[in-house]
Amino acid sequence: FRRVLFRSRDVTEKRIAENALSEGEARLRSIAESTQDAIIMMDHQGAITFWNPAAVRILGYSHEEAIGQNLHQLLAPDRFLEGHRAAFQGFLRTGDGNAIGKTVELAARRKDGQEIDISLSLSSVALKNKWHAVGIVRDITEKKQAEADLLETNRRLREETARANRMAAEAEAANVAKSEFLANMSHELRTPLNAIIGFSELMEHRIFGNLGDDRYGEYAEHIHSSGTFLLNLVNDILDLSKIEAGTLALDVSDLSFASFHEHAERTFREVAREKGIDFDIELSDDLPATIQTDALRLQQVVNNLLSNAFKFTAR
Repeated sequence: FRRVLFRSRDVTEKRIAENALSEGEARLRSIAESTQDAIIMMDHQGAITFWNPAAVRILGYSHEEAIGQNLHQLLAPDRFLEGHRAAFQGFLRTGDGNAIGKTVELAARRKDGQEIDISLSLSSVALKNKWHAVGIVRDITEKKQAEADLLETNRRLREETARANRMAAEAEAANVAKSEFLANMSHELRTPLNAIIGFSELMEHRIFGNLGDDRYGEYAEHIHSSGTFLLNLVNDILDLSKIEAGTLALDVSDLSFASFHEHAERTFREVAREKGIDFDIELSDDLPATIQTDALRLQQVVNNLLSNAFKFTAR
């Protein structure tokens, strides 16, 4: 009876152990089948002994196609085969290697021949005094492509930054050149204009007045007013602060329409005569005698309009 009792107890404990082992295997199988990473096991001969569904999805080989195949020959690109074989021999002797216990990035070959980038976490396990390897594989192709794209973007950004710096330096050099040019032109242009204005004024009051010919006085006055107008324009052009600020200040004062009309008529009278065009300015009766305006700006506008009118009028 005692023997039967002990035998019964042994059978019960064995069944409990078997059930526990079965539950553990089922749990491990469930984990292996549900994970998004490939789980691959290789025996001491280099043959694949475990291949989960994620391995099928990532690497393209079905379970039946992969089990029993030499792992390195199946998945390693040809250029890496020799290195894998050499490392495998050392692994068989010691269960250790450069990749054991680490996560490394490698290239793997899919069933369709495409190479993908993978991260491999590799461990060794001893079964019946033989070293086996278990690897967890993750497809990092998109990650590597994103890293490559980021590196390329950074490279282009560095190039564009360098280009922008060069352009800024060139612009600065151009500004310096512009400043030097305007400083030189300020002297070169103002000096003869001031001379023209001064001498025309002397001619108008001292010479032509004594000759008693109104035409000469009129010519001298026209030279004087035209020179003054041109000097004002040159002053605006050479005013670097106004150019850089993009603004021109208005100088508002009283302007007589009569003198404004006379100046415009004198300015274009010779142009009209050379082209054989009748030219006359008539002031409307309802115009005031004077207005508040910037005479120089208004004169620029009218001169431009009249200049174009003469340019494009044949008769």
